[in-house]
Amino acid sequence: MAISCGISGGIDLSCETLKNAAGGLKQKVWIGNWGDLASPGWTEVGDGYVESLEFLSGYAGLYEFTGVKNQNSTNSDAQALESGNATFPQSVVLTLHTTTPAQLNVIEELAFANVFVIVETSKGRLEVFGLNLGLSLESAVKTSGNLVSDATSRVVTLSGDQPEIEKIFLRTDYATSVAYLNSLVA
Repeated sequence: MAISCGISGGIDLSCETLKNAAGGLKQKVWIGNWGDLASPGWTEVGDGYVESLEFLSGYAGLYEFTGVKNQNSTNSDAQALESGNATFPQSVVLTLHTTTPAQLNVIEELAFANVFVIVETSKGRLEVFGLNLGLSLESAVKTSGNLVSDATSRVVTLSGDQPEIEKIFLRTDYATSVAYLNSLVA
């Protein structure tokens, strides 16, 4: 018996869509340990927005990472597989300065961690990557530069295949959403 899967709506193009589709991310992101999420780990409202995160008791909280201005980015894809399934590869690229032993320790911890990341777009949309299965460290390359004026940042890439596309976090409005995420910071 053949299964027929179809779409349930269209994608329109409006002035509002264009205004909200501007590229770029803000500097601050929130990262959480995926293993701290309860099952399923989030509440999704009827319109598809994630409005809250649910953690196991005793979780440490979210961690703030502040990247270099205009240097953070995300990638998301949708791939139909020959098996009939689909996968949604996601990655988050953060450009960070790691100049203290504590900061270097966090990079070492990321090498063994499975995390999810919430980023803020330049237009204030909060996007969640790795929520279903987590993201793992792919690389954390640091360059020294040649001149005093050269960048010496570390480019951290977190990636992973997911069974669903990235989520959008919204709790009533932008200010309430950011306040909620900040309240979860360890």
